[in-house]
Amino acid sequence: MAINNFKKEEELFFSSLSYLTIGIIGIFMLVSDIKDSEYLEFHAKRSVIYWAFSIPLWIIFSIISHYIYIKTTNLLSINIVFYYVWKIIFVGFGFFMIIYAFYLSYLAYTGKKKNLYLYEKILKKFGVKL
Repeated sequence: MAINNFKKEEELFFSSLSYLTIGIIGIFMLVSDIKDSEYLEFHAKRSVIYWAFSIPLWIIFSIISHYIYIKTTNLLSINIVFYYVWKIIFVGFGFFMIIYAFYLSYLAYTGKKKNLYLYEKILKKFGVKL
């Protein structure tokens, strides 16, 4: 195996791993001296952006839906129904976040770049340069 090919495989592996570790590997790659690889830097930034937006959104969604559940406890007939609906949506949203992270990881490992358009648009409104 040539050195160049090994480096490419290493870049694919670490870029893929950055999405699966909740962006922790991405943060380490951004603060380390791995600045020569544009591909690694791209996926490190995107993994940190993805998890920095997804986890707070999931927490906010969970707090709001739990608050709605608590406010509907006075209505006994709808209480148990809403509880299970809340649980299904809460778990489903978390499951979607993880599945999408696996999808982004797969794309990174296969050598493709996927922009997170909505997150990047929000960041550009605040003047963050990507």
